[in-house]
Amino acid sequence: MICASLAPRDAREAVELLQRARADGADLAELRVDLMPPGADVAALIASRPLPVIVTVRPEWEGGGFTGPEDRRIMTLQSAAQAGAEYIDLEFKAYKDLPDQPARVIVSYHDFRGIPRDLDSLLRKMELLKPAIVKLAATPRTTAEVLELARRARGREALRCVIGMGEWGEPLRILFGRLGGAMTYATLEAGRATAAGQLTVRELRELYRAHEIDEDWKVFAVVGHPVSQSRGPAIWNHAFRRLGERAVYVRFPVDDPSQLRELIDVFGVRGLSVTVPHKQAVLDRLDDIDPAADRIGAVNTIVVGDGGRLRGHNTDAPGAAMALRAACRRKFKSETLQGRKALIFGAGGTARAILHALIEGGADAIVANRDWDRASDLAQEMGARAVPMEGVRDIVSPDLIINATSVGMEPDVDTSVVPPSLLSRDLVCLDAVYTPPRTRFLRDAAAAGAETVSGVEMFLGQAAAQFELFLGRPLPEEVLHEWRTLVTY
Repeated sequence: MICASLAPRDAREAVELLQRARADGADLAELRVDLMPPGADVAALIASRPLPVIVTVRPEWEGGGFTGPEDRRIMTLQSAAQAGAEYIDLEFKAYKDLPDQPARVIVSYHDFRGIPRDLDSLLRKMELLKPAIVKLAATPRTTAEVLELARRARGREALRCVIGMGEWGEPLRILFGRLGGAMTYATLEAGRATAAGQLTVRELRELYRAHEIDEDWKVFAVVGHPVSQSRGPAIWNHAFRRLGERAVYVRFPVDDPSQLRELIDVFGVRGLSVTVPHKQAVLDRLDDIDPAADRIGAVNTIVVGDGGRLRGHNTDAPGAAMALRAACRRKFKSETLQGRKALIFGAGGTARAILHALIEGGADAIVANRDWDRASDLAQEMGARAVPMEGVRDIVSPDLIINATSVGMEPDVDTSVVPPSLLSRDLVCLDAVYTPPRTRFLRDAAAAGAETVSGVEMFLGQAAAQFELFLGRPLPEEVLHEWRTLVTY
C-alpha cells in the first residue's frame, strides 16, 4: 500500500488533499493531526473521507508537533477511532492499550538520528503488543545500515512497515513490497513532505510502480555516492513500462563497495550501473571481467549471472566514442578520431574509459589532472601523455577537449575544470557530466564557438549498451529517442 502523509493548513485544504491523495493513486492517507491547526474537526474529515485514513498525533518528543498533555493526545486518537478511522498510530515509547476501539493499531518507533542498536529486540517487543502493523522509521547513513533495515522489513508476528528516512533510505521506500513490507509513506508534492526522503505518490505509482513490485520483479540500480542527481530512474523505468517489463530501476547510495554482494542478495538485484567513485574500486569484488573493461581498468556495469556470479563490463568507452564521432562529423566533416589531438581532464574511472576510446580510435591523447601522479600513472599505463594542470595552456591546438571529472555536476553547476583560455572555435568539447545537460564548461565552449557535446549523449550511449547487457536484447531506437527527451527536460 502507498500511504499519502498529509499535514493540511486548514480544514478546507484537508478535504482537498484527501481528494487529491485518492486521485493520485494513494491507497490510504495519514492525517497528521499534530501538524494541523488547533481545533481542526478531525471527526468531520473522517466522516467525509474518500479513502481509508490513519490518524496520527505524534508528540514533539517523538519528532512530531503535538505539545499538549498526554491524556488529550490519547483522547484525540480514541475519538478518531470512534469516528471511523481505519487506523490510529500509537508510539511504542508511550504505548497505552485503548480498549473497545474499532480502529486497527499501528505501533510506531522513530529515530531521526540513526538506527536503533538492537533492531531485533525492539521489533520483537513491538510485535508482542499485537498491533495490525509495526512501523519502524529510522535514518540510515551507510550501506550497512540500509541492509540492516532491509533484512527486517518482513514481519513474523505482524505486518511491518520499515522506512529509511533521508537519501539513503530511498530504496526501502520503493522496494517495500519486494522486501515483504506492508506499506510505504509518501507526500503529494515536493516541499510538503512530513519526513525526510519521502517521494511523491505519483513518483511511486507512475515512475517506479512501487505498488506492483513483488518478488518476481527484476531489480536494477545505480550505485555510487552521490547518486541523487542520477536521471537513471527516469529513463530506465520509462523503458520498462514501455516494453512491458516487470522490472524497476532505483538509486542506491553506496559508501563501501565491499557491501555490493550483500546488497545484491538482500534486494534481489539483477544488474548495476556503477558511477563515481566506485568504477575502479568494484574490480576486486567481481567474479569475471569483460576483456575490454579489464584493459580499461574500470567497470560501469555489473551483470548478475547464474549462481550469483558478478561480471563487470564497461559501456562508457563505446558511449564516449559514439558521441565524439558524431561531433567530429559535424565539426570536421569526418567522424574519424585518427590523428586527433585530445586533451582529457581527469584520471578516474570515466577518464580511463574515454581515454581507451580515444586511443582505440587512433587519437593522440593527453591527460591532465590535479593529482599529477594519477595523471602520469594513467597516461603511462594506457600509452598516452600527461601534463600538469598548470601546463595545459602550453598544449598546441588540441582538436578535442573532454571533461571526465565530476566538476560542474549539480549542485556545483557554476564551476569548470577547463580554463576558458584553452577554448576556441576550432574545437570539439565533450563533458561527461550530464546533470545539468549544459555545464559551465560547455557554456564557455559554446561562447568561444566550439562544437559542444553534452554528457547526455555519452550517458545515453552507455545506457543503451547497458540495456542489452541487462535484458539480452537491443534497446529499440524509438525508446532511445524518448530517453533523450527525458534526460534533457
